[in-house]
Amino acid sequence: MRVPKFVKALLPAVLILGGAGSIGSWMLKNRPKPETQEPEETVTRAEFVNVLRQDFQVTIPTSGEVLARTKSTLAPQVAGEILKVSPNFRTGGFFEEGEVLLELDRRDYVAAETEAAAALAQARSAYQMEEARSAQALESWKALGRGTEASELTLRKPQLTEARTATEAAEARLARAQRDLERTKILAPYAGYVRSKEVDLGQFVTMATPLAEIFAVDYVEVRLPLDPGDLPFIDLPERYREGQTTGKHEPKVRLRDSNVPDIFWEGRIVRAEGEFDVRTRKLFVIAQVDDPYALREDGRPPLKIGQFVNAEIEGKQLKDVFVIPEQAVRFGSEIKVIDAENRIRLRQVEVLWTDLPNLIVRDGLKEGDRVCLTTLPFALDGSLVDPAEHGTETLPETPLAKPEPATPPAPGAAS
Repeated sequence: MRVPKFVKALLPAVLILGGAGSIGSWMLKNRPKPETQEPEETVTRAEFVNVLRQDFQVTIPTSGEVLARTKSTLAPQVAGEILKVSPNFRTGGFFEEGEVLLELDRRDYVAAETEAAAALAQARSAYQMEEARSAQALESWKALGRGTEASELTLRKPQLTEARTATEAAEARLARAQRDLERTKILAPYAGYVRSKEVDLGQFVTMATPLAEIFAVDYVEVRLPLDPGDLPFIDLPERYREGQTTGKHEPKVRLRDSNVPDIFWEGRIVRAEGEFDVRTRKLFVIAQVDDPYALREDGRPPLKIGQFVNAEIEGKQLKDVFVIPEQAVRFGSEIKVIDAENRIRLRQVEVLWTDLPNLIVRDGLKEGDRVCLTTLPFALDGSLVDPAEHGTETLPETPLAKPEPATPPAPGAAS
């Protein structure tokens, strides 16, 4: 049988391809197996602190404005010309309780007192005369011996009552004249400060004429807002309708001027307001600072009305807690603990209080735990680290690679 020419032409190519495929198949089946190597474990240098249980004093930060505990508009209760003015009656002047700030012309009031005293003397004399007439009428009625009781008209009872009421009215007029005379001296109602004055020497004033704006300086108050989350950590003095007050003590408060933080004033929380602020949803407490304008031995300036201050309120003392740096916590409640094998163990903790730069936790730790401070954003549970206690050395910025084991020399290699 005759083979076609094109078959003869393709036969060498088919034989070559078949042989190449057989050789390739044999090489795949008999290829050397690749060596397997364990992946290198990266070791990161990690700074840590040992934690111990301790007691922590809570301090609640807030701020507010210094307010006068009492503000008043000084005004006279009688009319008259101002004849005397105290040197302390000036804008910015201090005065003591009961001090005479102004004196009005008192001559008319002296005359009125004299007239009232004379009228009272006359009324008392008339009353005494009526008492005598009433007593005489009673004796005369008894002398008649009629055996019946005398009427009130016979005994001059109406006249006696009229004389007695006239005497009482005269006494009241005299007392009023004496009060008006005393009121010609304008007395300070409390120890205070003149914020502004409206009158001066020689001016005629009438009743209720504004004389000055004053405020008390025996103590000042500071209205301080507290978040609802702060309230469980402070023992506030609460007042109730029945007059009862709760709270073991009045928490101390330290005030600092925001512009001069080195200077402070000490006070105490005396009460809490009876409602939450509807706009801020905060509860306001009132701090009291006694004698804010007194001269201090340490040269501390006075705490002035209208001054804005930062406050630190003494809260409760937390028992048996851990104080850890803020940087040790990630995702709000997760911390990294380095175990005895220098591996990271992730734990969840509950943050009781934040006192930057520290956080206060109670559960999730035990004494002696090594809490990792180094930021390891992708650290997994069980990651190996190279620990260094905080403050003992400077940590490198880049992680260290795990050292490779020594490789023995190949047989026959030159030593």
